[in-house]
Amino acid sequence: MAGAYYAVHAIQKFGLSDSSAGFFTVMIMCSTIVGNMFFGSIADRYGHKVNLVLAAVSTAVSCFMALLASDQLSYLIVFVGMAFQIGLSGISRLSIVAELCSEAERPTYVALTNLVTSPFILFGLIAGGIAGQFGYDAVFFIAGLLAVASALWMAFRVAEPRENVRRPFVQSTQYE
Repeated sequence: MAGAYYAVHAIQKFGLSDSSAGFFTVMIMCSTIVGNMFFGSIADRYGHKVNLVLAAVSTAVSCFMALLASDQLSYLIVFVGMAFQIGLSGISRLSIVAELCSEAERPTYVALTNLVTSPFILFGLIAGGIAGQFGYDAVFFIAGLLAVASALWMAFRVAEPRENVRRPFVQSTQYE
């Protein structure tokens, strides 16, 4: 929801040149490379739930830092957090789904995950309306609060799939 507006916000907030967006893009790419190597190892060792909590925390840090940053240098934390969130989600969003179900159920679970989460793409459009009406700070504040809520929900309400005994959700149609 907020990621599309960070660069524009930074350029306006600090009176930066448009070429600063290129520098921010380089920071995102470098952070993504470093983060993916680190977070892939975290997922292998501790599970994808940890990564999804870290993704939400990274989003919250980015949002609140966008509100609090006092200069271009401190605003770089926003882009590092955004890169980490993108990498963490890429590594673990569908991988945790694979851990929640049996191999036979995997295609159904992945399809349902994509079906259920796809409407949230519209939040970017909603954020544009909020930004137009109330400014970027409102978008970052709302997105930050939602990210904190997501991190807390994932951390305390979602069981680590690797610790659970796998029980098929869909009954098999094969007879023994």
